[in-house]
Amino acid sequence: MNIGDEKICISVDATNLEACRIASGKHYFIEYRLDNTFLSIKFLKSLFKNTGISISSCRNSLLSSKEIYDILKMSINAGTNFIDIDLSLDATFRKKLISKSNIKKVKIILSYHNFSNTPTEEFLDSLIESSMDLQFDILKIACMVKDSKDCRRLLSLYNNKLLNHHNKPLIAIGMGEEGKMTRLSNLALGAPFTYCSLQEGLETAPGQLDFETMKTIIANF
Repeated sequence: MNIGDEKICISVDATNLEACRIASGKHYFIEYRLDNTFLSIKFLKSLFKNTGISISSCRNSLLSSKEIYDILKMSINAGTNFIDIDLSLDATFRKKLISKSNIKKVKIILSYHNFSNTPTEEFLDSLIESSMDLQFDILKIACMVKDSKDCRRLLSLYNNKLLNHHNKPLIAIGMGEEGKMTRLSNLALGAPFTYCSLQEGLETAPGQLDFETMKTIIANF
């Protein structure tokens, strides 16, 4: 492993087979976006086998909670290290995934995504409080930001007393062009890792930096 390999997670679209091949051949820590239902367990096993640390996530508004559940359950059975469970997922399926993850010793990233804006401080604090009723290893909060105030609001969550009291790691990300700095600042504030794209043009979220750019910046911190 190289310096930063466990701090930078490469996010790739698992339907892009060439990107998966390149990522698994060069990188240690990869998030596979499993946003389509045609992926087989055989394919997933081959991906995870060749990946040091793998995260499985599925965020597709065209899929039902049952379809997302089936995809993530399959990834658990295929040997992923983490699953990302979005808070928007139906509570029944969310509970089933948490139970299945416990049995298979898969770690849980509980995530909230807002692709429109950054909610108020009160909303975010309430979100964190309600999340404490669920079992998770890492909490991820990603919101579209429009200015520096939105960025500061997100990064201020690293001072949240409830998260700190329960020793729960947080990954706070500002999406969009204005949020790029949060993808680096979060590491300095205590995020266990941050996300980036395999290369420019292969971003899986608005405002993602590519791996080479991010690693260069981190090396100069």
